[in-house]
Amino acid sequence: MIPLNYLTVHKVSGADAGSFLHAQLAADTAALADGQSCFAAYCSPRGQVIALLLVCRQADNWTVITQAGLASLVANRLRMYVLRAKVTIEAMPGKQVAGLFSNEDSAAGAVVFSPANVPLRYALTVAHNDDRAMPARWRRAEIMHGVIWLQNGTSERFLPQMLGLDAIGAVSFSKGCYPGQEIVARTRYLGKLKRKPVLLEADGVLPLNPGDNCTLISDGDKIEAVVADAVGNRDTGTTLLAVAPVEPDRPVNTLEWNAQRWPVRRAQSVADD
Repeated sequence: MIPLNYLTVHKVSGADAGSFLHAQLAADTAALADGQSCFAAYCSPRGQVIALLLVCRQADNWTVITQAGLASLVANRLRMYVLRAKVTIEAMPGKQVAGLFSNEDSAAGAVVFSPANVPLRYALTVAHNDDRAMPARWRRAEIMHGVIWLQNGTSERFLPQMLGLDAIGAVSFSKGCYPGQEIVARTRYLGKLKRKPVLLEADGVLPLNPGDNCTLISDGDKIEAVVADAVGNRDTGTTLLAVAPVEPDRPVNTLEWNAQRWPVRRAQSVADD
């Protein structure tokens, strides 16, 4: 198992926990049975994604996993809308999230979740000290499968479709209302999406961070873009998801940032269709 120290766990419990989460999140969490999980976009009233959540149901309790830097923001914002509902939202500092590759077994006592629409497994384990750096191999697998954990520099900058979150089931277009639902739905049905996810790979480690503005070069044309997520190491190079007004079949061969240029290649995006 690979400790995922960039993720934090909260527990949502109470008689109204399930209906509360379903009304707040863009995914159809009400359809989850005991032991099932799914990714869900948590959107602002303007339809922009505040954070990506992994929602796991355990009987009448719900485990909510999110990026560590946004965890307090998400929990406090959810608490604002509890009102008279019978819902409790509490941090779980004694729990830790780990990633499981297909040939790995979980530790004894771990609870394993396999999110719908994504061939990745996550385990909820007892927290322990681990000073290993962020696991680049696992992060690369997440980005390649469309799992984009927003951070402080990217929160509330993109509609879900700009990140391809609809492709991993983090958005439902058949459920009832949630914050930002009208804008998200209008963008889908009226075809007004102006920016799309572009999945790129490069050799070597590019010094890019989520939220950085960059320029993609396609057949000599310069296209302004924003880095939504990126990870790199010496063995696998850099994998990044940029948000830009680029058609799925348009070639992108160069990335420019801070007066530097790197050759890049398109990877198969979950949003290409």
